[in-house]
Amino acid sequence: MLNRRYLRHKLMQALYALEQAKNANYELALDGIRQHYQPSLEIKKESQDLKKIKENQKTALNLFIKNYQNTVLNLEDDKDLVVKEEVQNRIHHLHNQNLEENRAAQQNLQLQLSSIYDSYIKILSFLPHLADYFVELQKESQTNLPFQKKASFEIFPFIINSKIINTIRQNSSLESERIRRKVNWDDEKSQDFVIEFAREIRKDEDFQKAILENEKGWKREQAIIRYIIRQGLFKYEIADGFLEHMDMNWEENRKIILSMVNKTIQEIQEENSEDFQLSKLSKNWEEDERFYKKLLKKALEENERYEKIIESKAKNWDLSRLAFTDRVILKMALAELLHFQDIPVKVSINEYIELAKQYSTPKSKKFINGLLDSITQNLIQQKEIRKSGRGLMDNR
Repeated sequence: MLNRRYLRHKLMQALYALEQAKNANYELALDGIRQHYQPSLEIKKESQDLKKIKENQKTALNLFIKNYQNTVLNLEDDKDLVVKEEVQNRIHHLHNQNLEENRAAQQNLQLQLSSIYDSYIKILSFLPHLADYFVELQKESQTNLPFQKKASFEIFPFIINSKIINTIRQNSSLESERIRRKVNWDDEKSQDFVIEFAREIRKDEDFQKAILENEKGWKREQAIIRYIIRQGLFKYEIADGFLEHMDMNWEENRKIILSMVNKTIQEIQEENSEDFQLSKLSKNWEEDERFYKKLLKKALEENERYEKIIESKAKNWDLSRLAFTDRVILKMALAELLHFQDIPVKVSINEYIELAKQYSTPKSKKFINGLLDSITQNLIQQKEIRKSGRGLMDNR
């Protein structure tokens, strides 16, 4: 199952991509102004007109750079009036673009987290489809005796008659989620994969040995089903290719999905198998969902405020020269420190140091640790960081 560290990682990736998109929009706006005041070939012959256009271009660029974060232009000179309309239009367009980027970032993050559950549902529902294919193989083997070795004949009835697989097939919650999320194995690529997977598992000597063991019972069946999932779906080369196609974040999500599937198989009990519950994304998904949505919301809403706080403490640093990832991590940390009263200061700082170790430069860990320590002490003194509970203020 996923945890808050994973959610922080996903948020950092989303905010990093968002900052990159906004920077690109900013540069495109500047290029648009330059193009707007690009003199034509005829004007280039008239030096007086060329000089005027270049002056207007310079004025427009300076006016945009000073005012692009505002909705109303701050005019300092009468000459600004000449280019006011063009600059105002560019600023409005940039703001609209960035609002759309914010919405897209939030929707994309929601989709990425939802896709983890989609993959969990798809993998869980894979087992009945594998059994259906083995039914067809068994029919074929009965009319073609040289078709397979004895081991494969043993595989067919085990898969087809598995109580666990039949329980999964009949689970109403799984079926409802599968329909709601439009998850199925009916497309050609999925059907081809089931066939290829069946070929691989029939060649798997370790799986054949497990099937042919004399020991019987529910725990053995659970172990063999988990083997199909763990050693087959999560380790066969053909499975990797298919699952990466199914989920673009498969490498990042695979451990979470495997733990969810294993937990589900483990909870299917022989005496009341029909009552098994589907796994949640986390132990308390409703609470974790509120956490990541609030953290993202505050990071977006108070971005400029966090920029100013960081700049005030990094006096010897040009903020634009900070590692881009460090800026994103620091602003996320501030959002968490300021708006989550139940998370200890020390926990928040340590989590963002871990993010820096994984995603930023070798020097980032020390820099972020020192800067957050300084910022936190200042914000606590100003009573802007308020924590409820013993030990939550300890940032050392």
